[in-house]
Amino acid sequence: MVTLEKLYSFIVENGGSLLQQGTFSPSHSVNGPRNGDEAGNHQFTFFNTKAGEAVYTKITSSKAALILLENSLEQHRLELPSQAWVFVCPDAKKAMMECATHFFVSQPESFIHKNASIDTTATIGKHTTISSGAVISENVVIGEYCLIEPNVYIHPGTIIGNRVHIKANAVIGGNGFGYVKTDNGSYEHVPHFGNVRIEDDVHIGSNTCIDRGSLSDTIIRKGVKIDNLVHIAHNVEIGENTLVIACSMVAGSVKIGDNAWIAPSASIRNGITIGNNAVVGMASLVLKSVADGLTVAGVPAKELGK
Repeated sequence: MVTLEKLYSFIVENGGSLLQQGTFSPSHSVNGPRNGDEAGNHQFTFFNTKAGEAVYTKITSSKAALILLENSLEQHRLELPSQAWVFVCPDAKKAMMECATHFFVSQPESFIHKNASIDTTATIGKHTTISSGAVISENVVIGEYCLIEPNVYIHPGTIIGNRVHIKANAVIGGNGFGYVKTDNGSYEHVPHFGNVRIEDDVHIGSNTCIDRGSLSDTIIRKGVKIDNLVHIAHNVEIGENTLVIACSMVAGSVKIGDNAWIAPSASIRNGITIGNNAVVGMASLVLKSVADGLTVAGVPAKELGK
């Protein structure tokens, strides 16, 4: 059983400080996190300044057993609910996530489902789960503690690091969209000889497609998070800890730097570069390279403020 006392110890050890010890006893049970407006007497929640002026009323009326507050809120004259244990943290949302993960997220045992198709030449690391309907082709390498959800198709030669999560129906390593026009006006597909390399701690969403390289590899660097319904074309390289959000399209040979943010439904033309820490706005059409740290948006995309 998770109690307020256990949560208190964890929060303080991780940089939080107690602002109020409420009327609930240290042995009071807590069964999980909940949104601030909905949290009840056996749940915990967080508040930060993103809620605007309404946050003060929400804090006062909260019925939660434990509340995590952003540090800046401590400066205000808060009317705290009497029952709640209240903590201040540098990042209240992050603190809530850490508590929820530590106490309430169980790690399921790894397994390889009997309906998965795994080629005999593939290598699967320890504690990796391969779900029903997944296809792991020849010479694929998958690291440790990975989760491959149902009906994922991983094409030959793909290399996947550790702690990679690939959601249902994703396709990794298929041939890219490359054609040459023949003398008679028809198109012939260009063979692809590269692979896909996915480094550690990458998440790939449902129904996302990542094409193999034509002559060089398509590379997804460490810590990248790719949402559902994203298309990553051949020879693309995405830098560490970059986010690519739902319905985005990254065309062939694009290079995206570290810690970039590609917002939903963005389209990035082939062969250009998106710099480190750059932001591409929602539904933008990016036709030119974007320098480090810039934010662009629009159709066609332009630097904000210009």
